[in-house]
Amino acid sequence: LRAGNKIQAIADLNRTIALATNYVPAKILLAELQIRQGDSFAALTMLKQLLERPQPESITLQANMLLARAYLAQKNNAEALAIYRQLAQKFPKDPQMIWQVGAVLLDEKKPDEARREFEKSLALDPKYLPALEVLVDLDLDEKHYPAAMQRVQKQIDLEPKSAIPWLLQAKIELAQNNRSAAIGSLQKAIDLDNNLTMAYLMLARLYIDTKEYKTALER
Repeated sequence: LRAGNKIQAIADLNRTIALATNYVPAKILLAELQIRQGDSFAALTMLKQLLERPQPESITLQANMLLARAYLAQKNNAEALAIYRQLAQKFPKDPQMIWQVGAVLLDEKKPDEARREFEKSLALDPKYLPALEVLVDLDLDEKHYPAAMQRVQKQIDLEPKSAIPWLLQAKIELAQNNRSAAIGSLQKAIDLDNNLTMAYLMLARLYIDTKEYKTALER
């Protein structure tokens, strides 16, 4: 698996399960690999069988998350949404579960409903960046630039050493055609995290757009 041979890994896991039919970790890993390889139907069957029996809470959570992913792979958003809603009720303090609900709603072209879920997710954990990122994107889609900037500024105050809010601020500035401010924000993001690839790419693109090729290459 580490070498990237997923087909061989799947075969090995199938042999393991054939020898030890109740070895749950192998089934969980196999289901994940099957979903990645596009065989969501096989994963779905195995996960449903697994969940028919009582399992430890951690296993139940992993299996349900994979089950939802399998349904999403089949474009069955309704079943995936039902699972995420159940998990959000079961784990009300986990912002990821609420975020997943919002993600499915957004995929279904229901931005207003999705926004409410993302807002709840961020309120539950103000440092949960996935919720912040998608809310900023939604604000930009609706040209609510002041609201987007306010979100980011609040995050910068909350986590002054985090690079992602500066990256988001650059996106907002670019949406308003404020190139010089965006360059400054991207440079700040890089100063905070010199491994933030997206910041380098965005910065290089800005210089390429103005034919400053030498500067772009230096980035």
